[in-house]
Amino acid sequence: MQATQTLVVLVIRMRNAPWRSRPAKALVASTLACVAAGFILPFTPLAGLLGFIQPPASLLATIILMVAIYLVTAKAMKRRLYRGHFDQQL
Repeated sequence: MQATQTLVVLVIRMRNAPWRSRPAKALVASTLACVAAGFILPFTPLAGLLGFIQPPASLLATIILMVAIYLVTAKAMKRRLYRGHFDQQL
């Protein structure tokens, strides 16, 4: 789940939409590296040493869908927070 948390950082880091304000290259690189490591690790020789197994394709598709829903929800809640709390102070 650590990889999904790093993706949420890109969503909640600023008030604007993540695609409107570009994050620093280092933040994007480290986030993508974390996500890639979490995704690829079960398919490497290290998987056996760590007790991992290769997940079936249907599980990977489900996880990707759940992460997408999670990111959309985080964005919606951020918008609601800003609209409900901070706009009242302006």
